[in-house]
Amino acid sequence: MKKYFILSLLFLLSISLFSQEYKICLGTFNNITKAENHVKLLAQKGIPVTIQEYNNEFKVLSLETLHSKEAAIFQKELLLNHPIIKQLNINEISFVISEEKTSSTKLNNSSSEELEVLQKELQSVKNKLQKTQNELQSTKTELSKLRTQVQNSQKKKVTSPAKPVQKIEETLPKERIITIRDSDSGVPIPSADVNIDDTWNLKSNMVGQVLLPDEIQEGEFTISVKKGNEYVQTEDVFVVTKGEITSTPQISIPKAVDFKRIKIILDWGEFPWDLDAHVVDGENHVFFSVKKEGNLELDRDDVNSYGPETITIVEPAENKKYSYYVHDCSNTGINSSKRLSNSQAQVRVYFDNEYKTSFKIKPNKEGFTWHVFDIVKGDQIVPKEKISTKSPKDY
Repeated sequence: MKKYFILSLLFLLSISLFSQEYKICLGTFNNITKAENHVKLLAQKGIPVTIQEYNNEFKVLSLETLHSKEAAIFQKELLLNHPIIKQLNINEISFVISEEKTSSTKLNNSSSEELEVLQKELQSVKNKLQKTQNELQSTKTELSKLRTQVQNSQKKKVTSPAKPVQKIEETLPKERIITIRDSDSGVPIPSADVNIDDTWNLKSNMVGQVLLPDEIQEGEFTISVKKGNEYVQTEDVFVVTKGEITSTPQISIPKAVDFKRIKIILDWGEFPWDLDAHVVDGENHVFFSVKKEGNLELDRDDVNSYGPETITIVEPAENKKYSYYVHDCSNTGINSSKRLSNSQAQVRVYFDNEYKTSFKIKPNKEGFTWHVFDIVKGDQIVPKEKISTKSPKDY
């Protein structure tokens, strides 16, 4: 027992004469007025913060104090992927460190009193570790509660009697609806012409929805969508199993343009609620944090299920390789996760004003990143379709 306490004390002495605490920094400003305005903006979104001055700069800090670097890094990553933080265009979050001196006790092997002090210090370290674990679990729980609140709020909006457009949506069976949307805005497209299997000619309703005919109960069906000359005509397939749509439940289509471009559109199902599209060309990398770089541009980022999430490559270069990835940020690091694979994700590719092809993710595969395809020589699509645990930072 005596040997155990001595080794424990050596460990305590080796970590430092200082204990460090961390706070998340959501903005640094050169004057107090800008900092106060940022605090008000965050408060309106339900994020309480405070202001502290460091070296003639004013930092906006979270109220929560974290007791380990690991907890601070974990909290930072969670916040970066939080829908409200993305909405406020906060792309970089840092953390500040405060140090507080702690007293040390001289080791005397023959003193039972000093051994008792050692026990207390060891217990204090254990308590800090336990507190850190509790903080991490509390953060996860709060994020889960926030997600549930958002979903419940959306459900309340859908059933509101004051919005007659949403009444149409409520009366149609969700499992037999295909929604037509604008790929850049996500806005539903009404009165779009929809043809299924060259047999049924339909039109989308006021909220962009198309209800499948009763005769469609099982199998794979072709679908063609267009709306005059405003949008690019799109042809694809969807799957119905036991009367319910089991492939991507929406089709997002782009407007026609008068310049050369590649348009890549991601749609998916209800879960996970946030998938992220990435394009890398060796020099540039666009995704939700970097919306425009070189001739790459993220037209739309979606964090509330279904998509679309859209990227445009303007005037693609023949001497570059453009690699397209889909990343499940909410399950990063969970190598065994199948949520991305079971997301019903589908990617459609357009060259100029012509639909080229689509890729549907294969179900029940482990991993959180989908390398869908590469584009080489300006117009050649090279399928990859590989699901892996490669992190976005390694692209």
